Amino acid sequence: MIYLKYFWYILKHKYYVFIECAKEGLYWRGITHDLSKFRIDEFIPYAEYFYGNGTKKAFNIAWKKHFTRNDHHPEYWEEYKDEYKCLVANPMDEKSRLEMLCDWRAMSKTKGGTVLEYYKDRGRNKFLDIRTRKWLEEKIGYDGKFKVTIGERIEVK
Repeated sequence: MIYLKYFWYILKHKYYVFIECAKEGLYWRGITHDLSKFRIDEFIPYAEYFYGNGTKKAFNIAWKKHFTRNDHHPEYWEEYKDEYKCLVANPMDEKSRLEMLCDWRAMSKTKGGTVLEYYKDRGRNKFLDIRTRKWLEEKIGYDGKFKVTIGERIEVK
């Protein structure tokens, strides 16, 4: 039953992503979005983690496989530079950025709320190239400010 629930969740999410991608003219990206989630090495750990009693370790392995297969995830664009001994965020190409935005719009519909709220909760801590972040924040109308609630970590600029 957990696999059927997860399968249904993927289809629902893909539907919302396709609608958002179509608005941006990214029809093929909308069709192919997150197809890797149907691969056994992603599907089983995801389903068991979200709907069963799967382990965080198995989920993390599946998540790493997922973002290395899908260029609409910012993690895909991260690269370790030996000469600097650090991780860098490379700029995302235009289609990947747009698909990411469509994905986040779809996630906000699935979970309730707005893409701006989704960005506040999950996106603003993503490791993004400065140009990608600026583009994204402009698209979603982020002004750099959010109402601070008690216990929320804030960043000083």
